[in-house]
Amino acid sequence: MKGWLLPGGFIRKTEDIDDAASRILEERTGVKDLYLNQFRVFGKPDRSWTNTEEWDELKRVSKPGGKLLKWLTDRFVSIGYYALTEYSKVTPGPGLFDSECSWFDIYDLPQMLLDHKEISDEAFKTLQQRLHHEPTGLNLLAEKFTLPELQALYETILEKKLDQRNFTKKLISLNLIKKLNEKKYIGGHRAPTLFKFNKREYHHAIKHGVELAF
Repeated sequence: MKGWLLPGGFIRKTEDIDDAASRILEERTGVKDLYLNQFRVFGKPDRSWTNTEEWDELKRVSKPGGKLLKWLTDRFVSIGYYALTEYSKVTPGPGLFDSECSWFDIYDLPQMLLDHKEISDEAFKTLQQRLHHEPTGLNLLAEKFTLPELQALYETILEKKLDQRNFTKKLISLNLIKKLNEKKYIGGHRAPTLFKFNKREYHHAIKHGVELAF
């Protein structure tokens, strides 16, 4: 089949939607308890494999009257979730109907089937919007990090430069990060101070929200 799809899975009949998302995420990554957030439901009436070039191939590999083929001809909806993780720690695995599963740069995505490019774009846009109201970084950085590393993460997601003084002052004032009595030696005379997240305040901010205006 030509093109790529975002990883996903099916919800069991007696399963809660969020539980299903967590289960599928663990099945595809092998990692538990990642930050996971629902952002939108996709259900346009023309979301059908019969509108794609791959339909003939699907008919070929499906038994006549089989459940797979019947499911694909009916209307279906997708519930979008995004998870946060440091990608080098996860090796994504293919699902039942996949031949391959790989990481891609958000700015260099391959050809995607159905409306999955739209889903990807919407997930990234939602992450950017929520970045101002939810702390981000616990799953995306090492346990100990420097302020330039944290700021670079935010700048990458927001696609803009941030004022270093204001950025640091805001996070410290909210008690979201803790300064450690440790340095990171990176060559020459450079040895920036290391920080770590205050997990109690971090999770409180996730639950109740914060105002991160940089």
